[in-house]
Amino acid sequence: LLPDKTTCRATNYTEAYLIVSDIRTLIQLPLIGDDDMGEIAVTTKNMSNILTIGIDVQTDTIYWSDTGTKKIYSARPSGQDFKVVIDSGVNVVEQIAIDWVGRNMYWTDFALETLEVCTLDGRYRTVLITENVTNPRGLVLDPRDDERRIFWSDWGTAPKIMTAGMDGSNPALVVSTKLFWPNGLVLDLPSKRLYFADAYLDYIESVNYDGSGRLQVIASDHFLRHPHGLALF
Repeated sequence: LLPDKTTCRATNYTEAYLIVSDIRTLIQLPLIGDDDMGEIAVTTKNMSNILTIGIDVQTDTIYWSDTGTKKIYSARPSGQDFKVVIDSGVNVVEQIAIDWVGRNMYWTDFALETLEVCTLDGRYRTVLITENVTNPRGLVLDPRDDERRIFWSDWGTAPKIMTAGMDGSNPALVVSTKLFWPNGLVLDLPSKRLYFADAYLDYIESVNYDGSGRLQVIASDHFLRHPHGLALF
């Protein structure tokens, strides 16, 4: 904490980088590009269809799913410590989310219609939610002590965005109207608001954690076409 009592500065500073998937490979890129991008292939170990990436910044570890091998893997950005975290019982893992407080990994399986969790090394795997889940997609977490909540989107016959405790308890609807293909979830933690995109209706909106205060951020008349991913800065 700096003398202004507001600004924090990292004491273990390392240069930031971007991890990109090109289906079969994870590539590490510097955030400041030049003619020599200095690409580093994180792993090329028999991957066939990398679909989602999660990062544990505490240990500098990348987690990803492959719908071809039907496994979940982890490795360091250098490619070291390559591991199979989940080697069976997964199909189309659409989203991985890392609980950096409880040291757990959550994921949604679009084909199996489940929301699951395990420790970061793959132990104590548990199916948290199967009831009223059809084609789950986006997944985000708020692991702070005063919240401890998960949010996920569902592309099923009744599209919706749901929330529950991080142990799967007390599931509840957040948004269930004016939805078709909800995904691209992201949380504004300080304001306790959920932002989401609809890839069919072409808009980005936000709501409070309980679903109240719904606001439109941008819509199709602003040339938005099939939005998927979202991020906040």
